[in-house]
Amino acid sequence: MENYERTGVLGQGTYGKVYKATHTETGQVVALKKTLLTNEEEGVPPTTLREVSILRALDSPYVVKLEEVVHQEEADGKPLLYLVFEFLDHDLKQFQTATVGKHRPINYKLAKVRLGE
Repeated sequence: MENYERTGVLGQGTYGKVYKATHTETGQVVALKKTLLTNEEEGVPPTTLREVSILRALDSPYVVKLEEVVHQEEADGKPLLYLVFEFLDHDLKQFQTATVGKHRPINYKLAKVRLGE
């Protein structure tokens, strides 16, 4: 992950942490989802394989874009998998929370304007 500089933690879930980072060569801001591969004998967890497979198959402006997948080892030799996503200012849950009770459909053009695209 030498091509990325982490700038903060965006969240943590069952399968790992998500970091905000910047690509050191291009300056592109991304979200890095770090997944620890705890059982080397089993390899990549099926949930992660499904996520990667589905995201690679999708090409939709309504789904976060998976930029790349990086496999590496920590200093102690533990295997890691990083999913590199486009960075968005908020996720669907945050958007839903902000619009609770307003019963408005998602306006994609408005969302893109708010994200500076």
